[in-house]
Amino acid sequence: MKLVLLTVLLAILHHKCVSQLDFNFGTTNNGCLCSPEMTLNCPLLPRRGCEPVRRPCGCCPECAARRGAICNSFTAPCGKSLLCVHNNGTVAKKNIRWNEFDFVGTCRRLC
Repeated sequence: MKLVLLTVLLAILHHKCVSQLDFNFGTTNNGCLCSPEMTLNCPLLPRRGCEPVRRPCGCCPECAARRGAICNSFTAPCGKSLLCVHNNGTVAKKNIRWNEFDFVGTCRRLC
């Protein structure tokens, strides 16, 4: 009986974290946990020339990638008017999910 209750409790905790609800462990971004310490220590962004974005599973805001910058699941997303065009030229995405490890491209403007 104790094992069943523990399993149910763990399932509830997992569901709350994945569904991006705050459960006194910190805030979440794309289902990834960010502790209060991580968000308090975020560097300040420049006041000019910076479009604030977050990486997939990133806790701190940072400046969006500019035209010509490499884009993948580990970099900042491309700016508003840009898309990440896969290096093979066949796919363009606005947002790359954290688990798309094989997607590597360049931020480009599509007309």
